[in-house]
Amino acid sequence: MEIREVQEEDLVELKIIINEPDVIKFMPLKKVSLARIKKWFDFSKKTGDPQIFVLKNKKVFGCFSLKKNGKISIWISEKFQGKGFGLKAMDWLIDYSKKKKLKRIWCYCFKDNEKALKFYEKIGFEKKSLKENQFLLELNL
Repeated sequence: MEIREVQEEDLVELKIIINEPDVIKFMPLKKVSLARIKKWFDFSKKTGDPQIFVLKNKKVFGCFSLKKNGKISIWISEKFQGKGFGLKAMDWLIDYSKKKKLKRIWCYCFKDNEKALKFYEKIGFEKKSLKENQFLLELNL
């Protein structure tokens, strides 16, 4: 598995992954357009916040982002979930965050996204609060 910064040629594959039913159902949008992903990519390249990385074997199968304030997001293609790739990505992200001198990383997770909650808790994230229908999850580094 390769982890690297996202490149413009990855965007079409990211659009497919983010719009998979098991991924998009826990996002506030019903569908994410290529134009919206390109806008996110361009903003990231311009500002460096968030930094966006892709997970790749022969093709891209996931991505994650890290904001300067420690907020993370991770999306893995349905076909690759439950195979340890997310754990490898999080190990990499935790090491990278420590090198960036972050004291914590955090994210929001929908309370009914049981698969993701188990994933984050397995890594050591703690539930800090419940806002509307999302938990704030935090990992001290």
